[in-house]
Amino acid sequence: MRIRRCLLIILVAQVVISIFYSHSYALDKPTHEAINEYIAENTIGSFSLDQYLMDQLGFQKGKDEEFNNKKAFEWLGYGGKKEDEPIYFRSLRHFHDPTVEEWDKAGLKGIWDSSIIWAQRTDQWPGGHYSWQDVRDYFYSALISEDQTTRDYYFAETFRGLGQQMHLIEDASVPLHTRDDIHIIFNYEGWVEKFRTDSDDTEDIFNSWLANNQRYGYDKAVLNHNLSDLPDNAPIPIARIIDTDKYIGTNPDVTISAPVGIAEYSNANFFTEDTAFREYDYPAWDSVQIAEYEIPDPRDSLNMVFRQYYKKVSDGDTGYRLATVGYLKDYVLAYFPGYASLFRAYERPALDANVYRDYAERLIPRAVGYSAALLDYFFRGAIEISLPDTGVYGLIDPSDPPEQGFDHITLRAQNTSPEGEEMTDGSIELVVKYRLALADPFISYPDYVPYTEEFSYIVVPEASGTRSIPRESPGELDFDLSGNPIPLWATDLYLQVVYKGRLGPEDNAIGVGFKDISEPTPIDLFNSMDKVCLYENWYDAGSQKAIELVDADNNGIADPDEWDVYPDDIEDIYVRFSPGATCQYPTETEYSLYIPYLSAGDYIRVFLLSDYEFCMGLSEVPVVHTHPDDHFGYCWFPPGLHSITGIKHQTELELDPPRYIRYCPLITTFRGVDHWISLIFLHGPFPEDSSCSLDELE
Repeated sequence: MRIRRCLLIILVAQVVISIFYSHSYALDKPTHEAINEYIAENTIGSFSLDQYLMDQLGFQKGKDEEFNNKKAFEWLGYGGKKEDEPIYFRSLRHFHDPTVEEWDKAGLKGIWDSSIIWAQRTDQWPGGHYSWQDVRDYFYSALISEDQTTRDYYFAETFRGLGQQMHLIEDASVPLHTRDDIHIIFNYEGWVEKFRTDSDDTEDIFNSWLANNQRYGYDKAVLNHNLSDLPDNAPIPIARIIDTDKYIGTNPDVTISAPVGIAEYSNANFFTEDTAFREYDYPAWDSVQIAEYEIPDPRDSLNMVFRQYYKKVSDGDTGYRLATVGYLKDYVLAYFPGYASLFRAYERPALDANVYRDYAERLIPRAVGYSAALLDYFFRGAIEISLPDTGVYGLIDPSDPPEQGFDHITLRAQNTSPEGEEMTDGSIELVVKYRLALADPFISYPDYVPYTEEFSYIVVPEASGTRSIPRESPGELDFDLSGNPIPLWATDLYLQVVYKGRLGPEDNAIGVGFKDISEPTPIDLFNSMDKVCLYENWYDAGSQKAIELVDADNNGIADPDEWDVYPDDIEDIYVRFSPGATCQYPTETEYSLYIPYLSAGDYIRVFLLSDYEFCMGLSEVPVVHTHPDDHFGYCWFPPGLHSITGIKHQTELELDPPRYIRYCPLITTFRGVDHWISLIFLHGPFPEDSSCSLDELE
């Protein structure tokens, strides 16, 4: 019998523990998932995760980008659920009482970690490692990994981890978690989940609360409040999203007159079942007035009845039902007037569904706004990439074998992070993302050029030792890719700059810049002065027939007062590429490309990486007479500026209607050469008002 009694006691204890823990987490896991996914799918304040993923990370599908068989927004929702697992360990660290001055003692019953400390604790266990620092590391590993499988794994961990961090913010909206209370039987979070899924109507109401985050929103000022006082075990400013230390338990008006943490607002303005007018100074009896509300009759929903509630009228937020008025109140006052002065001390008001609804109307939107703020803060590091003064990111000139690819990238980067935060000391990497054409993309084909489905990645550090990215104006960064050049046949080509280091008050923060640049673009310079257009037909320059057509005095040569039909070379060609908005002429000291000599009938090709629109400037180009009978004087081509369009060879998402379109270059042929953009040096036609088709030039 002793053994059985002992076993029975253990089993009962296990059941009690199971019940205790099953109600120790806040908003039910599906509610966390719903809130996280809502944030991912909508613009909250000024932040859109969908837009960020497309603009800064280059994910054309945005929130719908898939990693390890889940979309980004689904990972965020998944993390919202998983932070409560294993429930016996993680959920006990989801409490924070803002009235407790020392955060080490502000967790559940002063024993477990405060949620603020837990969020930044790098030795989290069990259930995985999803502290803020861990998630930062996952994000960085995802960005700089060259293997797609590895990238997918770490991006999945990033979004899951962010979902778990958001869970902690959402829990801080729940009074049970900010007033050190575990109430098992009937509680706010259980009611929220039941209400959310009860019917289409209630789901619509829940969604309207989510959307009301602008009214019951969040102020970024909390992230800059009193950062010097953050403890060593919670030094990252995200702590202030939960607690700014402004509310000390006796000043509830501060929770609506100043930006405060979400736990401060929750603690000061709402009750839990076990702390109604008890344990905390506020809300107080002086904070309420008795008011009658018309509600559906609990016994007959077709009828309406009046019920008294304590309406919050002062000391912080106001205008909602804080608690029910006890049904025995009038009875006690009528039949036991001697106890009237003691009535409040013994009365235990309840929190019913109508009270919870008023709570949720204010707390759910704040859970959305403050959680979205955490995402906004995590992804705040922004870098703008632009062309350097040379007008190209990379160049293969005629002296380089084109098959070696682009072994050097130069770009300008500017810190465009909000709130004036500086990127002062960190590592800087370039990530090159591309697909590879499976046939020569610079030849005219009847069909599209095939390409690899999977992306390839090149990751290299900044070559000059630069460790900061300026805010006031762009700074130039150089990257050496000689160990792994960008292939000449690269398609779907993108550049990404990744900074990891000091960003404002946070160490090991991450800044990202993304740029869709042109694919490798050939530019050909043809010296076609081996031909001449005479009477709308092409002739070999210097040929007897060409001379005869212009030889007015029949002396057998083309004289200077007749027409130059002799072949000519050109020399000292200076070329300068520049951003499209700032076209620049080259000089002998400032140029992108120098071509010493180009004989008649020859052409040269350069390959470059630039923006889709850029400028090409040419110097004055001297003409070199090579024929013995050519007595024409000094000739030259005048300087010029030319707008150039780079090759677009990639798949893009068009939104109206949503569809993916493959852009391919239209390669044409000139003199047997397949080309994209050509500059052609020609003799003028004779007579001057005649012309010849370039398509007929061989």
